[in-house]
Amino acid sequence: MTTKNQRALLVVCSLAAQGRKDLTWLYRGLEVGGVALADHVLGKLYGTSADLQGNDVTATSIVQALGDLATSGTVTAVDVIWMTHGEPDDLIFDNGEAVTASDLADSIVQAGMPNVLRALYSTACFGATHNAQWLRAGFKVVTGARKVNANSATEFPVVIQHWGGGDSFADSISIGDNPSTRWFWDQAAKKMRFAGVDSRKLVAGDGSLSINS
Repeated sequence: MTTKNQRALLVVCSLAAQGRKDLTWLYRGLEVGGVALADHVLGKLYGTSADLQGNDVTATSIVQALGDLATSGTVTAVDVIWMTHGEPDDLIFDNGEAVTASDLADSIVQAGMPNVLRALYSTACFGATHNAQWLRAGFKVVTGARKVNANSATEFPVVIQHWGGGDSFADSISIGDNPSTRWFWDQAAKKMRFAGVDSRKLVAGDGSLSINS
């Protein structure tokens, strides 16, 4: 069991500068609202937290932030909320940097941080293609969308509320990733000419873990 002071949270959000230019307004709203909501709902449940946003999100800064949190005081569990654009096997940041999940995992492993990385919830498109690399980096449970992810508006608030309330990671994702609302948003995304839409989340690792584990 972890106490508040043993838990650390990193929120990574880099959306507005990349992706479809006609949807910059949407990405900006998701960026601002997503970080604010995560901090509001979960911030009080973690003894240490940090946000990386916009141009501050780089492969180097991510590894540094994880290392800082992992070696902070009594921390025994570091959780991550990940909100960036994604492609199969790649992560896209505001500055246009495309980093393979494999290279980022290599950097995290090479940093030699303590074995405290725990849960990572990703809203990136094709996030499921990154799952194996997140696990290799040291996280114990992760999730990501099968293809283009369109249902964050309804899924994200539910997932973090249930995670913060003590439900298991797998249950939090299952409740948030409601098939009915997912279908609605996936259909809307297809009408907006997104190709390969499939927001269904795949969980990899130990889904029984909770915020209190």
